[in-house]
Amino acid sequence: MPIKVDRCRRFEDGLNDNSRLLITAHQITDFSRLMAAALNVERVWESEHNRRNRLEAASTSQKGASKTTERPKARVAPSAYAIQPREEPNPADVIRGTFSLYDMSVYTLINPGSTHSYICIAPPVDKGVQIEGLEEDILITNPLGHSVMVKKVYKGCPLMIQGYEFSADLIELPFYKFDVILGMDWLSHHQVMVDY
Repeated sequence: MPIKVDRCRRFEDGLNDNSRLLITAHQITDFSRLMAAALNVERVWESEHNRRNRLEAASTSQKGASKTTERPKARVAPSAYAIQPREEPNPADVIRGTFSLYDMSVYTLINPGSTHSYICIAPPVDKGVQIEGLEEDILITNPLGHSVMVKKVYKGCPLMIQGYEFSADLIELPFYKFDVILGMDWLSHHQVMVDY
């Protein structure tokens, strides 16, 4: 039991400050319940942020101000990793492997501490990759403290794992340790249980 509780605490440590405050107060010790709660909190924060942006835009347009085409300001950044910068990664926290994406081998990290999923290589545009802009920019910070603002998502990428296809929405990320990072969004969408 202490190992499961420790795993939950490490996951909580990787959450952004707002989510960590809400999640930690519940003292959840079941990892799958903790992941589901973290995803729900993230959705609520995003929904509230979008609602405030719409209200602000409506207020501005009612005052006769000209409408701007600027992207909304970045929200509080989700963590790309649950591991804190000063810690060495625990191999039991993540899974590494080589999978297939658009008939290319991709070195992949499955990380339950990552809020979103990312692609760090350019997918082949001749394969009909659907590219969309994110509703809002996201600031991503890696364990070494490097930050980058991400703006693009590749929708419905066909990730092949042991002969089975799993669709993935992958956010473009210019960090190059892995080709693909699969996070909580992908894990929960496909109802994956990471059993160490």
